Amino acid sequence: MISINLAKQIIFQKTRLIKGVEREGFLQAQGRVLAQDIRTTTDLPAFNRATVDGFAVKSVDLKAQSAKFPKLLKIIGVAEAGCPSKKIIGKGQAIKIMTGGVVPKGADCVAMKEYCRQKGNEVFVGQAVRKGEGIAFKGEDAHKNSLIIEKGNLVTPAIVGLCATLGLPFVKVFGRPKTAILVTGNELLNVTQKLSSGKIRSSNQYSLFTQVKESGGAPILLGIARDDRRALITKIKSGFECDILLISGGVSVGDCDLVPSVLRTLGAKIFFHKVAVQPGKPLLFAKKNKTLIFGLPGNPVSTMVSFHEFVRPCILKMSGRRDFLTKTATAILAEEIKLNPARTKILRGKTLLREGELFVKLSEHQGSGNIISVVKADCLFKVPEGVRKVVKGRKVVVEYLS
Repeated sequence: MISINLAKQIIFQKTRLIKGVEREGFLQAQGRVLAQDIRTTTDLPAFNRATVDGFAVKSVDLKAQSAKFPKLLKIIGVAEAGCPSKKIIGKGQAIKIMTGGVVPKGADCVAMKEYCRQKGNEVFVGQAVRKGEGIAFKGEDAHKNSLIIEKGNLVTPAIVGLCATLGLPFVKVFGRPKTAILVTGNELLNVTQKLSSGKIRSSNQYSLFTQVKESGGAPILLGIARDDRRALITKIKSGFECDILLISGGVSVGDCDLVPSVLRTLGAKIFFHKVAVQPGKPLLFAKKNKTLIFGLPGNPVSTMVSFHEFVRPCILKMSGRRDFLTKTATAILAEEIKLNPARTKILRGKTLLREGELFVKLSEHQGSGNIISVVKADCLFKVPEGVRKVVKGRKVVVEYLS
């Protein structure tokens, strides 16, 4: 049995970026990982742009204005968004302008509409306006050919909008790891089957499917394999066509836990089997040719927690993600916790804000089969082995589940 940190180290050492880059439409690329740097194709903004509705003016004309003594300016034109004015503003003049419009030559600020009162072809401005106020200047956000986003970042809605702004209808993205999901057990039924004595509906294949998809992988369901060597061999061999194979159940030490011996029979190299962690002790990690294999415990909570801790970072790294490690935060424990000190504990928690500080408390009963504890959790946090009690008010590091 090895430590959780050594297990992760071995997994990361064996994880390689999958081969192949795809050209994807920018709308379809959301949730994928960039395989190219994104640079600006023009200055942003591309011109001096009004950020408010109002009047483009010279700041020197409005140095000492007030609502009591407003400045009277002559309106010489209009600059709507997309329709620039060709007129040049001189002393005592103004051009009516809308948000997004090109700031006319001669103007160095925009007086907000709220400061102004228009009367025919004249406008009274009742407040001083500083030079540059109401204007986003050309290149203020970024100059042409500036590096904005490096490859390895997830394509977010903001990046989709950036691609549209830059005129990039296609981007290069890394491929998604094909991830086969196999669940084992004579007791398992499909979701639509009627329950009978001793039987349970299979949930792990569907929670894993969703976790794989959320992590950026391409999930493939292999179905249910009975606790039979021949059935396991057939199903597991089909999983070797994928980048990752997840096997839930059959990895512990019972008479029906056949997965480790079947993997050896099929020529897989097992790097470790059993980790000093709860839940998730039976975790197995192996490899056959290019396929990374995870043997996950069969209990629903153990399966989901083990995926989050060990499989998710692997998928992210294989997908080309720069930030493949779990996002964390520091929270204050809202209750005292008593524990068995035998192994590192991974506890399910729920975070809450109180007066600007982040707290965490346990979510429901922490048993390995209590799926409700995950449903009501938004984070995990660890307590090292050897610790019998964690006092209320202690700071802990929480790992967000999404």
